Amino acid sequence: MNRFLKTASALFLASQLGACSIDTVEEQKPNVLLILTDDQGWGDLSFNGNQHLQTPNLDGLFEQSTVLSNFYVNPVCAPSRASLLTGRYNLRTGTSWVTRGTENMRTEEVTMAEIFKDEGYKTGLFGKWHNGAHYPQDPNGQGFDEFWGFCAGHWSNYFDTELQHNQEMTPTKGYITDVLTDKAMVFMEENKEKPFLCFVPYNTPHTPFQVADKYFDKYKDIDFGKGEEGNKQIAAVYGMIDNMDENIGRMLQKMEDLDLDENTIVIFLTDNGPQQYRYNGAFRGRKTDVLEGGVRVPFAIKWQNQIQSQKIMQFSAHIDILPTLLDLCKIEKPQYLKLDGISLSKSIMGEKNKESDRILFDIMTNQDVVSDYKGTAIQAPYKWVIEHGKKSLYNIKHDPSEQSNLIDSLNEKGKQLELAYLNWFDDVTKNGFDPFLIPVGYNQAPVVQLQAHEARLVGDLKYKHSVHGWAHDWVINWKNTTDRIEWDIDVIEDSSFEIFLNYSCSEDQIGSGLMVKANGQELRTTISEAFIPTQIDSPDRASREQEAYEQTWGKLSLGKIQLPKGKHTISLSATKIGKTEVGELKNITMSKQVGNLVKI
Repeated sequence: MNRFLKTASALFLASQLGACSIDTVEEQKPNVLLILTDDQGWGDLSFNGNQHLQTPNLDGLFEQSTVLSNFYVNPVCAPSRASLLTGRYNLRTGTSWVTRGTENMRTEEVTMAEIFKDEGYKTGLFGKWHNGAHYPQDPNGQGFDEFWGFCAGHWSNYFDTELQHNQEMTPTKGYITDVLTDKAMVFMEENKEKPFLCFVPYNTPHTPFQVADKYFDKYKDIDFGKGEEGNKQIAAVYGMIDNMDENIGRMLQKMEDLDLDENTIVIFLTDNGPQQYRYNGAFRGRKTDVLEGGVRVPFAIKWQNQIQSQKIMQFSAHIDILPTLLDLCKIEKPQYLKLDGISLSKSIMGEKNKESDRILFDIMTNQDVVSDYKGTAIQAPYKWVIEHGKKSLYNIKHDPSEQSNLIDSLNEKGKQLELAYLNWFDDVTKNGFDPFLIPVGYNQAPVVQLQAHEARLVGDLKYKHSVHGWAHDWVINWKNTTDRIEWDIDVIEDSSFEIFLNYSCSEDQIGSGLMVKANGQELRTTISEAFIPTQIDSPDRASREQEAYEQTWGKLSLGKIQLPKGKHTISLSATKIGKTEVGELKNITMSKQVGNLVKI
């Protein structure tokens, strides 16, 4: 090839590469930083009139954002998270409550992370999950490439704690919110050249009441009018929010330093109302309530030079976030995907829309999923409410405190919304709820812990810290050979497992015999050594309510068991009781044998 042809070819190639580069820039999809906080109410921002709390970074974010002033979530955390991730009402996803499997989202649900991942996004989650503790119900199984945090509904210790990094528990150093923020910033920097979805569901200000002196001392001498213990609780909560605000500021500054701020959509919201009664504007109620104080939360969305600073009064909810992001990121919704939410992108981008006549629904359930415990149907400006069978109707535009019950004077409106609510309930529960089965045998997660709070207790067994058995609790009062601890599992393929248990017992409890049964097989052992637990320091600022403390546990091997693919029940019982009782049980560990190795 002569010199002219070489030069011409080079120029042509350069022009094509340049065109590709321009196309790439034009087609670059925006990043998403989605920040969710835990038990932070509408009033837990100085932006919303809190005279005690200082949240300068959040205030700045809200001032530069589109703020959805009538934004709703569920009254408790796991249902809110399921709806946020899927764009569907929580009962439709299989998530109904917060513990003992009711928090689990069906694995076939399509999450925000899975959709964005299919579009070439790197996906990361840094914080609390609470929609399934076991693969493939955990973050890695539901579309997140990178996971740092925990899968339970709460964590017991916020300082120098162990956190889950993908499928491994890993020691960390420092305060949990600082650590999670650091991990999120590393993720953003490592993926700055490609689009990313960075989900940061902080676990604060959820209890326990733990925060460093620097933040607690700012509020500890304020009289909030809640008595000595209540004042300490609020001081700790405000300290946790203060620290979180500082960390949000660090993330926003990191994006600016990486030149990502102009091409990143930032969203902030909370998962439900405050756990404790404290300042919450004009709203009545708190977490677990369907009144405004339990379900109406702050929401802001910012996209520099794209989304203007404004307030939108349109009624909206967590189910709207996924369809809105799909529109803003120019991602086509999969045709098979049926969402309950609607896209708010036109309103957010500045188009004026008439108030729609849509009805938003909300519900609070517990172990029993019933329609008349606590629920709402909102069609602006009216809100129909049912609480323990009692019905009411409010005009929340003029009466946000929900003081004037209009159920008698506007009887037809009340009946209309009640009928809509009952039809909705029938629709979202028509597929029922899956039995709680713990998946085991996946090579991606060869070690599975069957936790005490996930078990079915038969006999006189109890949980140490609560009636329900919250995360991290353990079994006590094991005094009879007729008592049993049972877990229902789903073995994904024929597998061999090594069985261990974590226990504690005193010297006078030595000698108890234990038996694990599954699929007609038995493993037996005797507790021959005492294990006196050591409680791990937990610098609580106020008394715990129902959270278990962290402590050490003894480990006992029971041997190997072969299980075929399918559903089984793991049953643990005592064949012999020591002098007084067996001791206490934290969990059973099933470690799958992979090749000639047992993963521990």
